[in-house]
Amino acid sequence: MNLKLKIENPNWKYIRRPHPAFRGGVQYIFTFNNRYQASVVKTKYSYGGEQDLWELAVLKDGALHYDNSVAEGDVRGHLTDKEVNELLREIEQFGDIVEVYEKQYAKGFTYFGIRDVDTKQPLMFPNNDWLMFPDKESAEKVCRLINEKSV
Repeated sequence: MNLKLKIENPNWKYIRRPHPAFRGGVQYIFTFNNRYQASVVKTKYSYGGEQDLWELAVLKDGALHYDNSVAEGDVRGHLTDKEVNELLREIEQFGDIVEVYEKQYAKGFTYFGIRDVDTKQPLMFPNNDWLMFPDKESAEKVCRLINEKSV
């Protein structure tokens, strides 16, 4: 079994270590600047390992993350080196689509809204009311939920 992954991007940050649970296997953990990581493993028990293929799992903030276009609801197995690199590029591009912003309103009242990261346009309800929150924590919670569902 070939335990060396051909990594196409020399700028990717990763660690390579023996698989923590299965002797004779290997695990690569790639860390990207967008809070996502990828665990790429090959053991005789991983999906495709006996065929000398790789298994990949997506992590977000260090925890398994299945709700994204790469994971398709599970780990991905039976991957060639080239397919792993394609999926790593895709994970590297994951990003937030909305962000919290602060706005001063009349008479010193501050509210927090959610806006599109690219256009800076505020999110609005279908009736054209702005999506506003009286505190930053509530806005950040909704923002996180939206961003987690966007990948």
